[in-house]
Amino acid sequence: MKRAERIERIDASEFARSYMKPGRPVIVTDAMQGWAALEKWTPAWLAETHGDEKVPTYGTYFDFRGAMKLRDYVERYLGDTPRQPIRYARWFTLHQPVPNAERFPWADAIFTHLEPDWRHPYFLPRSGYLFPFVGPGEELDIPSSTTVPSKALYLSPAGAVTNLHLDYWGSDALLVQIHGRKEVVLYHPDDSRYLMRVDEASAMMGTSGGRRLVDIRNPDLELFPDFHQAVPAVHDVLEPGEIAYIPMAWLHHVDTLSTSITLTWNLVHQASFRTWFRWVSESPPAKEIDDIRYILYDDPHRLP
Repeated sequence: MKRAERIERIDASEFARSYMKPGRPVIVTDAMQGWAALEKWTPAWLAETHGDEKVPTYGTYFDFRGAMKLRDYVERYLGDTPRQPIRYARWFTLHQPVPNAERFPWADAIFTHLEPDWRHPYFLPRSGYLFPFVGPGEELDIPSSTTVPSKALYLSPAGAVTNLHLDYWGSDALLVQIHGRKEVVLYHPDDSRYLMRVDEASAMMGTSGGRRLVDIRNPDLELFPDFHQAVPAVHDVLEPGEIAYIPMAWLHHVDTLSTSITLTWNLVHQASFRTWFRWVSESPPAKEIDDIRYILYDDPHRLP
């Protein structure tokens, strides 16, 4: 395995300059000190305290498989004899209407209930964000101010997989490991040509179907004959209390090694605006552009 760089005691301006601006992945090891979440969040505790909350469940990525009460999910998929096939649960904040909105309730309530248990990671800047939008003179407070679908809470059993992907909106990602362990594989953007194919007709129509990614566990060598030339830049295990920063354009694959609880955030900071604008100029899927337009112009809940 090629371990990630690990850091601690870094201030926000240095983090933006040394990691966000150059698009350099890193793991911060000391940002959850004092978080109640790190001590008390377990599947059993969540089921006992918030068991009536409904949660969407998924297969290997964002293939929605139905909603159920949290206590039922924990019993069926995180118990001693987990049900097959494996499912993970994902809450995410969302105020705008989207095509699947009628299928299950949004998760703003669970974040409100759990908000006292974590706080804004000390190494992240408080201002200068395009996504989530932070206006002049305003500051971002991740637990309470993020009102677009940029934060999520995942529960997953051992064996759950998030296949190789790029995060939506051309955004950076934070993986905040609260409970359990996850194995992460990251590829440098230069290796995308070995790992991703674009259907030109679909891409011209601006559909998400224009992008096809290799399954790194079982690669189709007819579709991806040069797969062997892609070498993971990071292949490491994320431990409880660690936060992984994954810059935009870094393809990544995640395997759950043990029953896991993970918070995630997506963001675009001014330090990486140049890279983000390049992504926008390369005709991303129309659905993602529609989301960004809403986030920047239409969301009535965003910061002024």
